[in-house]
Amino acid sequence: FQEIVNSVLIPEPYFINDAQNMALIFIQPGFGIDDWSGLPENIEKIEAGISSYEETFNVSIGLTTALVVAKDELVTGKQGVFVFALLALMLIVLILVLNFRMISVPIVAGIPLAAGVFWTAGTAGFLFGKLNVMSVMYIVVLLGFGVNFAIHYLTAFLQERETGKTFQESIKTGIQKSGRGMVVGALTASAVFFTFLITQSALVRELAVIAGVGTVFELLSMILLLPVLLSFRDSWIRKHNRKDSIVRTRSEVSVIGLLGSTISKIPFVFF
Repeated sequence: FQEIVNSVLIPEPYFINDAQNMALIFIQPGFGIDDWSGLPENIEKIEAGISSYEETFNVSIGLTTALVVAKDELVTGKQGVFVFALLALMLIVLILVLNFRMISVPIVAGIPLAAGVFWTAGTAGFLFGKLNVMSVMYIVVLLGFGVNFAIHYLTAFLQERETGKTFQESIKTGIQKSGRGMVVGALTASAVFFTFLITQSALVRELAVIAGVGTVFELLSMILLLPVLLSFRDSWIRKHNRKDSIVRTRSEVSVIGLLGSTISKIPFVFF
């Protein structure tokens, strides 16, 4: 009975085609989901190990099946995600420009946004040696978290400047108003990611650390770097006697205000 089961489940060690010019040898390396980050290096080691036999036996040798395809997709995916991250950063800056109706401040906000990503990647290199495929994909998500902090910070700062307050007063009052929400939001999101540390998968645990630490890094980069960059901008404007485009009244989103007013009047209908 065992021989019958083996004949069904386990293939022959090799097949040779009818023309006797091609052989298919079955080798099944033991790669699990936690080994994906090292898949390219391991596949390359196997290729290097068998390539020496091509000249010895005058044959052409190559690898196939899902593991080789996964290796190729992993390599191209890691390369492509940085392109998409750069594209995402450009789109984020564009949306900020359209929202705040100015160019300099959103571009300034992009610098700490990128800094948070670099700090996170550096932490991954220090703790794990490199980013795994899931952590690399999270980089794009991290930009989304960071831009939320930037929007809260800039909105509070701009509102204070529009009332006629000085730059220093606007920085101080703005962070006092938005800081609590930013910190609580970052810490709660980070805590949610850290709960994945209890999983059995090393791949997911690495993601939990990178995501949790990265969210805090994005918050810190905004709190530490954005005031510095805004200060440089303000000094340059005063030095060259330029008019600050921040100090002006902006149009409000009347549709959102109207919707909120309507909901408050007939809450049970919307419920």
